[in-house]
Amino acid sequence: MRINYPEEAIVLCGGKGTRLQPVVKDVPKPLAQVSGKPFLEHLMRQLSGWKIKHVLLSTGYLADKIEAHFGSRCHGVGITYVREEAPLGTGGAMRLASTFLNNASDEKPVIAMNGDSYCHVDFAAACSCHAQSRLPATIILTRVPDVSRYGAVEVNGDGTVISFEEKGKRTGPGLINAGIYFIKPSLLTEIPEGRTVSFERDVLPNWLEGGINGFVSDGTFIDIGTPESYQSAQSVFSDSD
Repeated sequence: MRINYPEEAIVLCGGKGTRLQPVVKDVPKPLAQVSGKPFLEHLMRQLSGWKIKHVLLSTGYLADKIEAHFGSRCHGVGITYVREEAPLGTGGAMRLASTFLNNASDEKPVIAMNGDSYCHVDFAAACSCHAQSRLPATIILTRVPDVSRYGAVEVNGDGTVISFEEKGKRTGPGLINAGIYFIKPSLLTEIPEGRTVSFERDVLPNWLEGGINGFVSDGTFIDIGTPESYQSAQSVFSDSD
């Protein structure tokens, strides 16, 4: 089977990171220092390793600082900034950024990812899984000891996602959304434009009817959303960077 590898990505970097502000002050969350570098730089290095050519950074809170730090390229990847004039939520921001794709045809999927979490992914295997599923979207999943903080994701035997559970409804081990997606570009145009939309709560559940593929990664997963997880992230990159 021919695999059309993604060449563009959308990274959501617009949130205020309120929970992190007690330990990270005066900078947007993507610029929080992790192992001596802004967290977003680790994500850009990952995207560069995946041969992504163009990244759309969806910015909002303290956007000027992100633009000043990264400029027009990082690790050989071209950057376009898409700034929210007012908060649009993760879905609304993704919809806005999609209008700036260099290639909005469905020939190749676009990667979308959160700017405050990292998951090591076997990129070739994930691309192959997405292509073989023939579904319009694939979500990267990871296993954690306790899903209560994140919300659980249920899949059936062939890997198709069958449900999303809100955070706090269940405890114990399970699969969670790792915050990385392979998406058919035309699917993004179905997100309502110009208003606040949550990708996790409003968009993904509506896409279940059309089919969402799940790819489980056993690689390292970390987010920097809380002071505790931010501290844990320091050891994830220290050995390799």
